[in-house]
Amino acid sequence: MAASGLFAVRSRFSANEKNRTDQYSQEIVQLMAQARCANAPRQLDAAEGRLFEIFKQVADDLGHDRISRESVEAFTLTWNQAIETVRHRQLVLGGAGSAATLTQARPAHSD
Repeated sequence: MAASGLFAVRSRFSANEKNRTDQYSQEIVQLMAQARCANAPRQLDAAEGRLFEIFKQVADDLGHDRISRESVEAFTLTWNQAIETVRHRQLVLGGAGSAATLTQARPAHSD
């Protein structure tokens, strides 16, 4: 009986964790789509800002055991693609702040 109760609690936790992670991923995919269609740096700045807010929330969720490390690893793949999409679009539009700063801050490679 105790084992079945424990299993039910674990199943509920896993379902909540998956729902939470899925919500973050869906929002990130929407932000990527918005970034690809953006025509103004302020639109990209807004998308970038929201991506960092989501990242902070995921870190907070991990710290409070609302999601697992495995979920964070899967989330990170999507988040990284989204931030790269925003930064690429910033460069295409003529250098919004973050992308230009990031490019200038990278060390030169020596061959």
